[in-house]
Amino acid sequence: MDFNELKKALAAEAAAAGICREWYDYILQADSQERLLTLFYKGLDFVIGNDFPSKPLRDAFDGRRQAFNIWDEGETFNSHNPRRLLAYAGASGKVRVDDYAVCELWARGGSEIEITASGWGFATIDVAPGAEVTVKASDHARVSIFNHGGKVQEQRAEEATIRTINK
Repeated sequence: MDFNELKKALAAEAAAAGICREWYDYILQADSQERLLTLFYKGLDFVIGNDFPSKPLRDAFDGRRQAFNIWDEGETFNSHNPRRLLAYAGASGKVRVDDYAVCELWARGGSEIEITASGWGFATIDVAPGAEVTVKASDHARVSIFNHGGKVQEQRAEEATIRTINK
């Protein structure tokens, strides 16, 4: 699928899910796949709330999507201090947060993530129903978990803080 076809297919799927006119136009006016991928995070409430885009459209971004830390079914990752990371169903991997890094992570249903936080690292994790997350925090690291019904395991050492909020 060429880029213009991809934009039209994304816009049509977004419109069917109820996206506003402004964001619909953002999709159609994007000048690159990279610009479209930035919209995944900027419109994350819509992406998560509507399980958008569909798997076939996410597949159209293979090769570029991973550079934006957007992982999908059957993919494994090993990331160090990502600013953001989104794991769709079937993705699994490890995230290391250390030094003074600040990371936002989203574990969608069916994904598995192991997070190791240390130093003065700070991470927030949204855990969807069906996701499995293991958090290991040490030193002065801080981790905030927003659990929407997934499975969370916590291990804390030293002065680390893990705060879980069940939604």
